[in-house]
Amino acid sequence: MIDIKLINEINKKDINILNDSFDIIGRVIPTYSNKIWQYECIYYDKKDIYQMTFPNEKYDFDNMKDYIFIGIYDSNIPIGLAILKDSDFKYLYLYDFKISNKYRNRQLGTSLMNKCKEIAKNKGYKGIYTQVQDNNVIAFKFYIKNDFYIGGFDNNIYKYTSQQDKSDIILYTDIK
Repeated sequence: MIDIKLINEINKKDINILNDSFDIIGRVIPTYSNKIWQYECIYYDKKDIYQMTFPNEKYDFDNMKDYIFIGIYDSNIPIGLAILKDSDFKYLYLYDFKISNKYRNRQLGTSLMNKCKEIAKNKGYKGIYTQVQDNNVIAFKFYIKNDFYIGGFDNNIYKYTSQQDKSDIILYTDIK
């Protein structure tokens, strides 16, 4: 049985769900003109698609008191995670979001995102913001499908790192 619930002191170990790989199938090219963001997805040839996995985090529940952890579970086994953080803006910050490979493409990410939106609304926020790397087309399309829109672009964030060929696309969703 699939269940979405807040992670608390009792189930705090669940915040360290492992990261699964995902396919890098192309790149998102955002453009900004006349105060309007648009984008184009450039898809790689099949032979150029590769997998990427983010390093596993070591979140510390006890030292992250200003974060909200939401887990999605299958028969009490954690299969996904959303982490929200209060901000000084009218948008709640989505710090992390993941669904285990085995459970992707089953609308579970959308269910978890809807829970995030519910929490944001209950806390008085006007929406949620997050970022996605420009080469993570699948995640970008997930956010767009879930009513996010481009609000900015950061092509300097990874400068001087091993990921310096990437940029972040800043995404927002307004709560209806």
